[in-house]
Amino acid sequence: MALIGTIRKKAGVLVVAIIALAILSFIFTDLFSNRDPRPTKIASVNGMDISFQEFEITTANVEEQMKQQYNVASLTNEQTFAAKQQAYQGLVAEKLLKQECESVGLTVSQAEMNDMFFGTFIHPMVRQNFADPTTGQYNPQVVKQYIAQFEKLPEEQKAQWTNFESSIRESRLQEKYNSLVISSFYMPTKIAQHMSEVSNKVVDARYVAMPFSSVEDNTIKVTEEDYKKYYEEHKNEYKLYENLRDVEFVKFAVLPSPADIKAINDSVQKTFIDFQALEDSEIASYVSISSDRVYDSLYYRKDALKGLFADSLLAGKTAGSFIAPFQQGQNWIMAKITDIQHRPDSVRFSQILVLNSNAGKDFKETPEQAKALADSLLNVFKANPADFEAAVAVHSDDPEAKNNFGDSGWILDGQLQSELFNKLKESKEGDVFIYDLPNQLGHYLIKLKEKTAPIEKLQLATIIMGVRASDKTVNEIRDKANIFLGSSKTLKQMQAQAQKQNLNILTSTIGEMSYQLNGTPYCREIVRWAFDEKTELEAVAPEVYELSDMFLVVALKDKKEKGIMTLEQVKPYIESQVKIEKKAEMLMQKAEKLLASNKTIENFASAANLTIDSAMAVDFASPYFAAAGPEMRVIGSLSSASKTGLQKPVKGFNGIYVLNVDRQYTRPTKEDPKLIQQQFKTKSYQKAQMLMQVLQMEADIKNHFTFFY
Repeated sequence: MALIGTIRKKAGVLVVAIIALAILSFIFTDLFSNRDPRPTKIASVNGMDISFQEFEITTANVEEQMKQQYNVASLTNEQTFAAKQQAYQGLVAEKLLKQECESVGLTVSQAEMNDMFFGTFIHPMVRQNFADPTTGQYNPQVVKQYIAQFEKLPEEQKAQWTNFESSIRESRLQEKYNSLVISSFYMPTKIAQHMSEVSNKVVDARYVAMPFSSVEDNTIKVTEEDYKKYYEEHKNEYKLYENLRDVEFVKFAVLPSPADIKAINDSVQKTFIDFQALEDSEIASYVSISSDRVYDSLYYRKDALKGLFADSLLAGKTAGSFIAPFQQGQNWIMAKITDIQHRPDSVRFSQILVLNSNAGKDFKETPEQAKALADSLLNVFKANPADFEAAVAVHSDDPEAKNNFGDSGWILDGQLQSELFNKLKESKEGDVFIYDLPNQLGHYLIKLKEKTAPIEKLQLATIIMGVRASDKTVNEIRDKANIFLGSSKTLKQMQAQAQKQNLNILTSTIGEMSYQLNGTPYCREIVRWAFDEKTELEAVAPEVYELSDMFLVVALKDKKEKGIMTLEQVKPYIESQVKIEKKAEMLMQKAEKLLASNKTIENFASAANLTIDSAMAVDFASPYFAAAGPEMRVIGSLSSASKTGLQKPVKGFNGIYVLNVDRQYTRPTKEDPKLIQQQFKTKSYQKAQMLMQVLQMEADIKNHFTFFY
C-alpha cells in the first residue's frame, strides 16, 4: 500500500501549493487589474487552455516525486525548473491526447476502470501500489476497503486518489490511442511481394567516385540566386516547431587570483593544524564551520568513498588516523577517520507503533498506559517472536499496519536514526525490543527480520575547502563586466568591444523552455529577457547577469519564430550545401564530357585520373554502398539498372559516381513477403513512440511560460 502512504506524505505539499496559488492569484489579479492584455494562463493547445492553477498543482506533484527520487528535502534551481518543464510537457501531452481521442470517439469506460482495479487485467500502476509488501501479491479487497472509506478521508487524500485514478485512465487512453495508430499501419501483400522481388535482384558493380571535396571551396562563386534556388527547393527542411532566440554573450569567468590561491593554501595548512589538535567532542562543530559541507556522521564502505579518497589514501589507516590535505580539482580535502565498524548495508524489520495521548487527541492511552502495553507485548513476543506479524494489525496505531503488517522494507544504513540502527546492528534476527519515540509520544516494538552481512565501513570527519575567488577579486571582475556593458549598448558595439579587448564572443540558441546558455549554469532570467516582446533585435541586456562562477553580458542576435525560417536566417546553415550543389554541377559536366569520349570504366578512370572501386552484392535494401557509405541514390540507380555496362553518372551525397554494372543476378531464395510485412509492423511500434512529438509539432500551441517563470 505504498500509494496510501504517499497520499499522506503529499498532503502537506498540496496544502502548500494551495496557499501558494492563493498568494500568486492575488499578485496576478493585481498585475492585471488595469486590463493589461497579458496572458492569464500558462498556455493553450489548439484552443484548450492550461490554467495557472492546474499547472501549479501538477508541478507540486512532480517536485514531490523528484524529492523522493533524489531523497532530498529541497531541489536545486535546475531541478525545480526541470519539474516545471515536466509538468508543462505532461499537460500539453494530456490536452493533445484528449483532443485526439475525442475526435475519434475513444474513451475509457467505468467498466474498463473497474477491470483495471478489480478484474482480470490489473493495471501495472495499481498492482505496484497495492501489492502486499511481504508476498508481492495483489489483493483487490484492499483497494475496495480503501474506496469504501473514501468519504471519510481528508480532502488532500481524496485529491491524491482522484489524481491516481486520472493517471490510470490517461494511461489506458494512451494505450488505446497507440493501438489504434499502430493498427493503421498496413503493408498490402502485393507491395510486400514487390519489395521481395526488388530486394532479390542483386548487382555486382565497379565505380569511380568524383568527391565534392576534390573541388576547393575558394574556387566556387555562390550568387544570391544560388541561395534562393536552394532555399525554395529545401525550405521545408528548415521549419521550426517552436520559437527560438539566438543570443551572443561575453563571459567574465570568476577565477581566484594568485593572491587568493596563496591565502587559501595558507588557510588550509592552518586548518589542518587546528584539526589535529581537536578533542573528539569538538570535531563535528569544527567541521561544519570550517568545511564547505556540513559534518556527516554516516558510515561508508571504502568503495563508496572513491569519489573523494583514492584507495592508497585509506590503505592501512586505523580509527584516529588523519588524511593530510590534498587538492582535487578546485577543492582542498582533509579528513580524520573517527571510527571503523563492521555494519550491515541494510536491515528489515517488523514494527508495532504504540502511541499515547501526547501524540494527539485521537489516542486515549496515557504515557504510563502506553508504556505498560508496550512492555506487555514485548514479553509476549520475546517468548513467541513468530506471532509478531499476526498481532501488528491488532495492536499497531500505524494506519498502514493492516496493509503492510508492519513491514519496514529494506532500509539502508544511514536512513534510520543512528540509535535505532545501532540497536538493530547488534541484534540477532528474530530479536524483539522497544524503541522509544522522541518527545514522549510513544514507543515502537521492533522485531528484526533480516539484515545483510556486516562489512567494514568508515566514519570520516571530512573538511572540504574550495579554491575560490575572494570578494575583492569578484568585485574587480564584476566591475570589469559592468564597464564592458557600459560601452556596449548594441550588439555591434559589444562585438567591437570584445574584439578590442580580445574577449571571446559566445553564441547560444535557446527555446522558451530553456534555462541555461551553452556552457553556463542556470540563468532563466536571460531566457525571459530574450523572449520578452519588448526586447529588440541586436539589443544588449541592461544588466550584467551574475551567475555562480561567472558574469555575463548578453545581446539578442536573432528572433526565430515558429514556422519556416527566412532565407537570411537559413543562409549560415545552407552555405556549405549550396557550394556542394555548385560542385555537383561542375563535376557532373566533367563526368558527362569524359564519358562522351571514354566508353569503358577503365578508360574513364584513366582520363579522370581516378581509381576504380568495387561494390559487390548490392540490392535495393542495402544500407551502405561499399566504402562510400549510405549513398541511397547510387544504390537505387544500380538496383533499377536495366542492363549491364556503363551507366549514366549519379549525384550522391559525397560526390558524383560513374557506375559500371558487371553482373545482375537473383538470390536462390527470395525474402518471405510475410516477413517484410512483419518488419514493417515492427517499425510501426517504433513510430507510435513518436506520436506525441509529432502531434506537438503540428499543434497550435501558444506558450506563455516565459511570462510567469
